Amino acid sequence: NALVSLGGGAYVELLARDPSQPQVDSRWLGIDAAAPKLTTFCAKAAGGASLEDVGAAAREGAGYDIGPVVDMSRYNPEGKVVKWRLSAQNHSSGYQKLPGGGLVPFFVDWSPNELPHPSESSPGGCTLVGLRAAHPDPESVERVLSAMGAEALFQAEGDAGGNAGSGRFIAKGDSPSLQALLQTPKGLVTLA
Repeated sequence: NALVSLGGGAYVELLARDPSQPQVDSRWLGIDAAAPKLTTFCAKAAGGASLEDVGAAAREGAGYDIGPVVDMSRYNPEGKVVKWRLSAQNHSSGYQKLPGGGLVPFFVDWSPNELPHPSESSPGGCTLVGLRAAHPDPESVERVLSAMGAEALFQAEGDAGGNAGSGRFIAKGDSPSLQALLQTPKGLVTLA
């Protein structure tokens, strides 16, 4: 794994299988995708809401269950305990079963952590410009994202059907796709 700070409380964590390790049936976060790609993303609750609040809003507004909220911890290389809360069970069944084709995020809450946030302790130099996405049924994904308060993470973009200016933030596409636009020292880079 590698972390890169994107500033403003955001960071990217790159995950990959380690070919030097014994092969296990790992499907968490879509790591079993056929080729390297941006499979999904994580979000924090908007406006200081709790993960339980996000879950209730998603259930009430879109009929979507974010799954259980789990308290997590690990030791960092300096031997200090890193703590967070996570709701990611729905993202553990493999790439083909990611919610919304990977466009519906899992959630993290770093508030229990007393150590610096990963966006403060990871190497920097890049900023997140925004996310772009496409889906065969964009309205269904938008409904869930809006109920969660996650629609502001996406840049509105017209799709091949000419929906620019329609207020949609997920473009219509043949298959789910996710892109992260990063401003880097070498210019704009798209992770896809």
